Amino acid sequence: MLGWPSNSPDLNSIENCWHVLSQNIYMNNNLADLRGKLNLAIVTFNNQKNTGVNIYNSFGARVMKCFEDRGNLI
Repeated sequence: MLGWPSNSPDLNSIENCWHVLSQNIYMNNNLADLRGKLNLAIVTFNNQKNTGVNIYNSFGARVMKCFEDRGNLI
């Protein structure tokens, strides 16, 4: 049995997608433009065709890194 929770954020691909989106949204910390920045971040994410594929393809490496680090955040 593994000694860490099975819901590690490092193994959840959607968390990586949210990270990419939030980087674009909060770049200038202007909350008044949050809606526009969110829409732009989604469009940018969708236009970066390899972003989702890269996150998906990195899953195996993230599993191994999480295992090596005994469940600590990587």
